[in-house]
Amino acid sequence: MHKSLLTLLLLSSAPILSLGSTVPAWELVGQKTGVSRPLWTKEITFENPQSTCAKNDTCDLKKIIFRTEDYVLPADPLVDGDPVIQSTHLFAGLVTSDVAALTRYSFVQFTRGCMWQSYMNDKNEVETEFGVLRDFLGITRIQHVFPSWVVDTSDTDPAYATVSEFGDRHYLLQHAKAIPSWIPDRQGKLFGENRPVIPFGYVTDTPGPAYYSPNMKMAVNMSLEFRMCVFKTIDVPLVTNGTDLDSKKALMCFDWESKFVFDHFAIEFKKQKNINAECARPFNAREENYHQYRLEQGGRVVPSK
Repeated sequence: MHKSLLTLLLLSSAPILSLGSTVPAWELVGQKTGVSRPLWTKEITFENPQSTCAKNDTCDLKKIIFRTEDYVLPADPLVDGDPVIQSTHLFAGLVTSDVAALTRYSFVQFTRGCMWQSYMNDKNEVETEFGVLRDFLGITRIQHVFPSWVVDTSDTDPAYATVSEFGDRHYLLQHAKAIPSWIPDRQGKLFGENRPVIPFGYVTDTPGPAYYSPNMKMAVNMSLEFRMCVFKTIDVPLVTNGTDLDSKKALMCFDWESKFVFDHFAIEFKKQKNINAECARPFNAREENYHQYRLEQGGRVVPSK
């Protein structure tokens, strides 16, 4: 589940594996405890109206909670070459009438945007490379580039944070003795191992991260938008091709983003409002060759640039 560096001869610059947003990133939340600094926070709570819930048979769904936090892990001035790291934490939780009702609902996340590497060349020019990789639809180590909305999943099950080997779509749903006051800094108990003591379950996400390495003069940038949705589990198919599920059919969705693009001249990350134009550029020949290679290895056809 941890991020790692991979060296592949198919790309000139060392690709970086990003597990994407489909595997719970609880090991990243609270990283460098005491050093992480929040930059911006947001919370939205939806109370399901009991006066109208009977219309769509959701009266056992009481509350949905969404929280996000942009954060920075500043470079340690005492450590040579220590990188500055930035990303966003997400928390999405459900409160139901009883524990059994939690399985009647599932989270599905959609995403668009990209991650890429940038660096200064010998001519003091910024060059970019789509060398940040993730797993998607069962295809391993494919470029993290999705100009249009797709289901954010590492396997073919669109339900968020599922692991097919467990045979339980809610196995990785986390829970605690009480509803956390904010985004937890460590993994909660798992639904598949122990049932909750209160009818509450949640998922977390930490994409990326984006970072800058001063020694390498290289940055990993992210310009990602997400839409975390709550569906009735019965309405979530067991298999997706990445584009065949409509977020408009969800009970509720929450839009959030993680956008940190490094300015190599100002030597700082900048947050942008829109998806960066880099995400729309065509693959160069080397990137396209690698992309097609991964598709062939995965035996699937996925949305391509």
